[in-house]
Amino acid sequence: MSVYFRFYDLAIGEQEVIYTLLGKTFYVIEEKLSFDDMESKLPHFLSITDYSITFIELIFPVIFNNSLFQTISIERWNSIKGIIKEIKHRRGNKPVMCILKFKGNTNQTDFNIIFSITNSSVHSFEIAIEKIEHLVDIVPTQLSSLPPNTIEVFYLYDEPSSKWTPYQAKSIVQNYVSTYIYKNGLWEG
Repeated sequence: MSVYFRFYDLAIGEQEVIYTLLGKTFYVIEEKLSFDDMESKLPHFLSITDYSITFIELIFPVIFNNSLFQTISIERWNSIKGIIKEIKHRRGNKPVMCILKFKGNTNQTDFNIIFSITNSSVHSFEIAIEKIEHLVDIVPTQLSSLPPNTIEVFYLYDEPSSKWTPYQAKSIVQNYVSTYIYKNGLWEG
């Protein structure tokens, strides 16, 4: 099983620690992004941050449920969270964007759950990272009524409430992409 590790603006030591932790369980496909890559993938985010960002994306090949943490091991998961929190701590007020992707846990195929953290506060960023594993019990309930042919569900961390919430789902029908927003427990298109 392969995990994708994409990054921008990480120190060599930070890269090596993350790579080593991931490599104990998975084959790691590593991609160091260039400034041009970042500009094309995140133009809006970069424009509001004066192009000053650290970016980490981990794409796991496993379903987001309790077995994920058995596959990785809770100790290794805690170490991965720890290095990501340390990276944010070292950057201080400099923006850090972390994207964690997992496979969905419904009957749909080719479905990804994406947790995106872009908080500027070190404390909120750390809380968001800590709370991800506690969502394994609630995510199936939140995603039980997904729109048909869903390919991605995005979760965002809401700082004021200190909660992860489903935000957006994308589905494809006959090469047409539909976007749905999660409001009051329902997906609205």
